[in-house]
Amino acid sequence: MAKHKIILLLVALVLCVSLSYVVTVTGLLDQVILDRRRGELLQQIALASGERPPDIVFLTQHMTDPDWFVAAAAAEEVGTLQSTQQLTPDQEITAMQSLLDALASSGHWWRFGWDRDEPHYQQFRGAAITAVSVFGSSAFDTLLAATYSGSSSEREATCWIVYEMAESGIVAGKELADRGILDRIETLATEDRDANVSYACNRVYERMSKE
Repeated sequence: MAKHKIILLLVALVLCVSLSYVVTVTGLLDQVILDRRRGELLQQIALASGERPPDIVFLTQHMTDPDWFVAAAAAEEVGTLQSTQQLTPDQEITAMQSLLDALASSGHWWRFGWDRDEPHYQQFRGAAITAVSVFGSSAFDTLLAATYSGSSSEREATCWIVYEMAESGIVAGKELADRGILDRIETLATEDRDANVSYACNRVYERMSKE
């Protein structure tokens, strides 16, 4: 009888673990919990952006929010603040580093890295990449350091940032070359073991060859 109970407990445990796995990896947890708080957080992000000076601490904290839609909104606001020259020099440094730190993430740990296939995750990465590109040459030192990051997601994002800077005309190829960024990107394009990094960096060189 005791053995039968143990078997039933083991079966129940396996079922609970399996159900928890399905709930987390399929995004059901996000839909139930995160969607309910999204509207309030978006309002708070708008208020933080509207303060003078902007509440950059609040905005950067939410770049790593569990809800990628919220994180994207925070990144977009920072890009807008920079493009309209509403950030102080200290805030610019904080914003740039926070954006790159957030881009270093390959997804939420409970989603087992599957975030990359989610539209909101891609929306966040696109918003963050665009936001950093707006900083132009003032981001060069931060970007060069990011090319040595242990995170392949950050190295890949750095190449896309440089690509967007060049594509939008924010910086010129000579500026990137003079700061050693193009040489470093060439190294990543040819030697990085991550296929996404090498692809992104190769796109930079394809773009630069048009100049």
